[in-house]
Amino acid sequence: MSDNYLPGFMTEIKEVSYIMQAQKGEFDFISQAVKDGLDYSFAAFINESEEVLSRWERILRIFPDETDSSQARKKEILTRLSDRPPYTYNALNLRLTELFGVDGIPRHYLEEDCENYEVKLILDQELSDSADAVERFVRQRIPANMTLEVMVEGSLDESLEESEDESENESEEGG
Repeated sequence: MSDNYLPGFMTEIKEVSYIMQAQKGEFDFISQAVKDGLDYSFAAFINESEEVLSRWERILRIFPDETDSSQARKKEILTRLSDRPPYTYNALNLRLTELFGVDGIPRHYLEEDCENYEVKLILDQELSDSADAVERFVRQRIPANMTLEVMVEGSLDESLEESEDESENESEEGG
């Protein structure tokens, strides 16, 4: 494995091969140290090791739940690092799709009622594991005077159809 550092003609020399075998432990140690340095220094290289996640969480003052998976913790770190307020309704909706959507397709429905100072967020069942993270994300970005209601629905498509039907019924009754 350490022969990769040598030019091709040197790998055929038996003595050099023995020297490289003897040095393999040191090469592996240095290679791991470089990889760890990248993990600690650049967010793009964050792996899911406990040590790296804990370090980034201390830096960003993130206090994860004991039940959070390492993947959820990593997503929270990357979310905090890429955060750019101020938020508008459209920007928040787009950001939710980027972070929690599937192949650019939103797995949520966001509805605001400014008159009553309410925000309603309906999440698809696929996001049930991430519901707490999504709620924290939205709660940090909506105005403090607005309430947030989060619901997880079995199928988001069915919920949206029901919501549209209710809106049509209300408009027919009012008109």
